[in-house]
Amino acid sequence: MNNIELLKVLHDVLLQAAKGIEAVLDDCDTSEPDEAPNAVYRPAHALMELREKGELSLRSCNCLLRAGFKTMEDVVARVEGLETLKKIRNMGPHSIAEVLKVAHELGLKWRWEE
Repeated sequence: MNNIELLKVLHDVLLQAAKGIEAVLDDCDTSEPDEAPNAVYRPAHALMELREKGELSLRSCNCLLRAGFKTMEDVVARVEGLETLKKIRNMGPHSIAEVLKVAHELGLKWRWEE
């Protein structure tokens, strides 16, 4: 096979790949999510970022991460009450107080406050 034939084959393969990618992209939902008309965008407060800033202790951060939380918004949304926080391994009274304080400082509302 000479170079010209090889280039033609390569061209055909690339065209087929582009069509396949196009088909996948056409199936993707690119619409914007529905939001309340006056919704304010608030970035998620990642636990590790709070730890690095010194707003959350290493123990509290590790306890929440091990329990499957990634952000303070996640903690506030999933925790149903103080009993839930008490059940998290190694989460003592000091850590619970700290988590409550950080959530309050971030302006987050707990489920039981609503």
